[in-house]
Amino acid sequence: MLTQEHLQDAVDYGRCFIKLGSPASYIPELARVNKYQLGACIVNLDGTVMECGDTRTRFTIQSISKLASLILAISDKGSDYLFHDKVGVEPTGDPFNSIVKLETKTKPFNPFINAGAITVADCIEGNSSEENSSAFYPLYASCAAMRKFRSMRRSISRKKPPATATARLPTT
Repeated sequence: MLTQEHLQDAVDYGRCFIKLGSPASYIPELARVNKYQLGACIVNLDGTVMECGDTRTRFTIQSISKLASLILAISDKGSDYLFHDKVGVEPTGDPFNSIVKLETKTKPFNPFINAGAITVADCIEGNSSEENSSAFYPLYASCAAMRKFRSMRRSISRKKPPATATARLPTT
């Protein structure tokens, strides 16, 4: 069973690697972030909350949004359809931002690289970006217990996603 001490050990271990990287400078919200901020929060099924590190610091969610897209797509289409017909669950040798699998006849191997995330986003029901957005924000709010997503909205409006993804990303 995971304990507060285990979580603290994991965060402390993760801090050892922070100096090896740097935030993406091409995304303004990330370029301004203190790279030494690190936190983890886990909510158990019984509602018990464990948190360590910088868990009260606001941040832009960036690729964490891929998980929300996956949750919505599974909710709308079902996991059998999604993982059998649309996207795989295998690791890839591709960078997270690769869209090369969109240019081939094979399905993306993983929903968490951009090609897979775009494919997953296309499985979210809705006829417009406004309809898709209306599903995203309540999900984020319920998962993160937050009411506003100013940082995410600013970040999305500044990024230039591939045209196939534009209709699926919430923009404001």
